Amino acid sequence: MRLMLAALSALAVAAPAAAETMRIELDHSTRVRLPSPARDVLLANPDVADVTMLDTRNLVILGKAYGMTHLLIVDTAGRTVFDRNLVVSAPVKGQVSLYRGPEQRTYACAPDCEVATRKEAAQGAAQAVQTQSAP
Repeated sequence: MRLMLAALSALAVAAPAAAETMRIELDHSTRVRLPSPARDVLLANPDVADVTMLDTRNLVILGKAYGMTHLLIVDTAGRTVFDRNLVVSAPVKGQVSLYRGPEQRTYACAPDCEVATRKEAAQGAAQAVQTQSAP
């Protein structure tokens, strides 16, 4: 019986823990405090999220685009202090998207709705103005 308990204990220690999932809304940020100073910060897909270190123990994660990425942070002793799957998703409330064919327009509503400005939308609008004003 002791041998079986020892084997199960060894298996539990040897099995890697699955990374937890952290949800971040698009164009929102969240602050994280680490248990020990960070040495290395590894972000799988910087197109989906951005990480800014405020100091060695505090960071801010920003949701940049819909999708999923992974964030791993290692401390000065080489131990993993933060290991999360990051899911960037739509805001829970206060936003409406209108689709007309391939065109999408997003509105921020609180309480009245106004067009939400996104970098891609602003670039598209600027290109449309240039096209219309060309001789």
